[in-house]
Amino acid sequence: MRVSRLLVLTADYLPSNWSGIGVAVAHQARAVANLGYDVRVLMPFPPAAGGDGVRLHELSHAQFPLEPRTGDVVHLHSLSLAEVAIELARRFGLPLIYSAHSVVRLELEGREGCGRWAAVQNRVFQVADYVFFLSEPELDSALRLAPFLSDHASVLPNGLPEPPRCPSRQGLGQSVMFAGRLTRSKGIDLAADLCRRLLRHQRRTRFVIAGGHGDFHEQGLILQLVKDFPNECRFAGWVGRIEMERLLSQSALLIMPSRYEPFGLTALEALRVGTPVVGSAVGGLRSILKPHSGGIAIEGFDIDTWVHVCRDLLTDEGRLMRLSAQGPQYVASNFNMDVLARQFLKIIGNFY
Repeated sequence: MRVSRLLVLTADYLPSNWSGIGVAVAHQARAVANLGYDVRVLMPFPPAAGGDGVRLHELSHAQFPLEPRTGDVVHLHSLSLAEVAIELARRFGLPLIYSAHSVVRLELEGREGCGRWAAVQNRVFQVADYVFFLSEPELDSALRLAPFLSDHASVLPNGLPEPPRCPSRQGLGQSVMFAGRLTRSKGIDLAADLCRRLLRHQRRTRFVIAGGHGDFHEQGLILQLVKDFPNECRFAGWVGRIEMERLLSQSALLIMPSRYEPFGLTALEALRVGTPVVGSAVGGLRSILKPHSGGIAIEGFDIDTWVHVCRDLLTDEGRLMRLSAQGPQYVASNFNMDVLARQFLKIIGNFY
């Protein structure tokens, strides 16, 4: 029996997403629906817009919005909905699939709530029929913590639909962008220091910082940066996907100095529109920023190395254009959402 309906549980979804998870889940749900499957997304808030072929439902404490049936598969994305997903699968005898968008012990190490959420994730690891990780480094890290996953886990990266067009890359000058949550794990301190040092040498450089949901100290670093360089730095805050794509396409370079990055969807979004990426050689970024990807992966966090790489790129338009030309084809060949949706369905189809 093939999967007839996919019940997707997520606490983040377009257009009111607060992280890259909401974007990734929406892309996958739409791609699976386009292949002829009945996809229902269950979320703990009222849907903000139509689902583009996906049926959206608000979870209620009073009544479950659907009657589960034979052929259904439960697909969990958000650990805050783990108990709902586990009980739904148990009560109705349905397969439980889990997409781990991070390894909690790594993402929250040293932060409040790490132990509690790591315990929730470990329980999901134990009861799920299958677990997807976003990159090989993430899977390797998970297997060191939970070796019992070895026979029911694999890598399935996030994907993107093809962009409607690749915008012109002419006349972008020395515009640099950072996009992400304003936390230490995203390398905000290094990003702020990098901006300051580049501006000492090249006052023609312009910076746009898009992000939010951060830590007090890291937000302060960005606000101080903008205060010190009001003509060169702009803080855009948390922006929607249309505005994000516009900002990326108008940037000569995207920087991602993350200390922990399970995947790096923003890097993929930048490469797709031809914006070169300079990122840390960690986690998912190491997997994305390969030769001929249109991006450069830097080992370590030595600020002088980051300044040197970025400054050389920004003053070498020919190299920037060569990297720019590589990105769209690389993403289309390696992270095509339709292809990845078929891989996903092939694996979960094994549970019937």
